[in-house]
Amino acid sequence: MNDHSTQAGRTVVLGGGPAGLTAAYLLTKVGRNVTVLEAEDQIGGLAKTVERDGYRFDLGGHRFFTKSVEVDTLWHEVLGDEFLKRPRMSRIYWNNRYLDYPLRGPDVIKKLGPIELTRCIASYARAALLPKRREESFEDWVSNRFGRRLFQLFFKSYTEKVWGVSTTEIRAEWAAQRIKGLSFFSAAKAAFFGNKGNKVKSLIGEFNYPRFGPGQMWDAMAGAIEQAHGGVLLESPVTSVEIKAGKVVAVKTPTATYENPDFVISSLPLRAIVAMASPAAPAEVLEAARGLRYRDFLTVALVVDGEDLFPDNWIYIHEPAVQVGRIDR
Repeated sequence: MNDHSTQAGRTVVLGGGPAGLTAAYLLTKVGRNVTVLEAEDQIGGLAKTVERDGYRFDLGGHRFFTKSVEVDTLWHEVLGDEFLKRPRMSRIYWNNRYLDYPLRGPDVIKKLGPIELTRCIASYARAALLPKRREESFEDWVSNRFGRRLFQLFFKSYTEKVWGVSTTEIRAEWAAQRIKGLSFFSAAKAAFFGNKGNKVKSLIGEFNYPRFGPGQMWDAMAGAIEQAHGGVLLESPVTSVEIKAGKVVAVKTPTATYENPDFVISSLPLRAIVAMASPAAPAEVLEAARGLRYRDFLTVALVVDGEDLFPDNWIYIHEPAVQVGRIDR
């Protein structure tokens, strides 16, 4: 694309991560003229696969599992035979030992021991009989459904590692969405009798995964967009979104201006999109946007000379003394 070019009459998608690319892909299927603007030199956002010296590193496991038939059909449509079914094996590292996850009844009994198991059951019974009436935080929500003891052992440390805030600051509504379908009884039932029909999403025993990592999904999607005469432009950070009478009249990057787009879809962080609006949003909106916090994460990739050093897809590190959230293979 030529520098400082001007294009009109299209849908402009801000951000080339999974959300932006999926929106663009579906729009091209119904004949829309679409351009995706991605700030970085690679698509995929936080679900990309980075290649270095012939090795591929995924930014997180990003397993592909959904109960939505439409979404599952879409993924298979994009990748076909490259979308593989993989068995799940994961464990929890806690108290210098490994617990199978999804939980297995005999393993839980053996690893926790009779004393700790009795404490957990008693704590759950107490919560069931005398629940906290007003659930405001993640801590309240989990403690009411699993008991205070299980919350402290298996929910508090890992959640605070991942999100960087106290579990008293995370809202109960978020917990209800994040741990949907999981309860003390559903976990116990799955541990002893299996998670039949994958009823509890957190406890699934298999999932789909692209042959070459999650980045393969987004590369294939971008290729399909371009084949449909859409555009996926890298190193094209949005610098300004001009608005008049409640409608976007121009989207600007350092090298191009997209005037009078039919539609604009943003998958950018709310804080970023509010900051680049022109004219500027009201002061209270700007202040609210600046107050939004986002969680950075650090991935350390290791190339180890050896095969099948451990069998897990990933290991959750619940041990507070270990400053790592998860180890992926």
